[in-house]
Amino acid sequence: MATRSAENRPAPASSERPAYRAIALLVAASGLRAWAIFGSVAYLPTVLTLRGIDLVTANLLVSGMLIAGVVGQVVGGTLSDRYGRKEYTLVGLVAAVPPFLVFLSTGGILSLIALMIFGFILWSTFAVTVAMAHEIAPGNVGLVSGLMLGLAVGVGGMGVAVTGWIADLTASLPLGLTTIPLAIGLAFPLFLAVPYPWKSLSRG
Repeated sequence: MATRSAENRPAPASSERPAYRAIALLVAASGLRAWAIFGSVAYLPTVLTLRGIDLVTANLLVSGMLIAGVVGQVVGGTLSDRYGRKEYTLVGLVAAVPPFLVFLSTGGILSLIALMIFGFILWSTFAVTVAMAHEIAPGNVGLVSGLMLGLAVGVGGMGVAVTGWIADLTASLPLGLTTIPLAIGLAFPLFLAVPYPWKSLSRG
């Protein structure tokens, strides 16, 4: 009985210190990912209209990308339960870049398919990393939810402004949108550095 009660005791305060670093890395990385997510939502309708698509259809296509992202979050959460949250997040970030580059460099139906795939993959990592934050700091679920869904998204909004500034500076919106894969690339090493266990390694 004594052993059982000892197991149920909260860890000492010193063992909680690494969680601060982990959450800080998660928020920073999620902010960069939010830059990519909301930058695409903000500017893709304009890009599509520049390609000759009417504004209503352009917005419907972006809505389709967001719907694909909703499905992606369900799929991503399921896969991360099985294969690991950190593993899935890193694979998802890498896999999201090629379809976005295909979208920027091509036109027609191929470009639109790539856009849907991009939305599906990138958004699929969103709920996974929120779950990571909850598991890293289980005693502060409300706080980390606010950081992941509030602060990180706010930081991402600032990145969207940077994308617009670069587009204005270069007089090229497609060039400004190259900041989106850049933001994903910068997020990767931060997610990699998060002190969160590898599920694939624990199996071995």
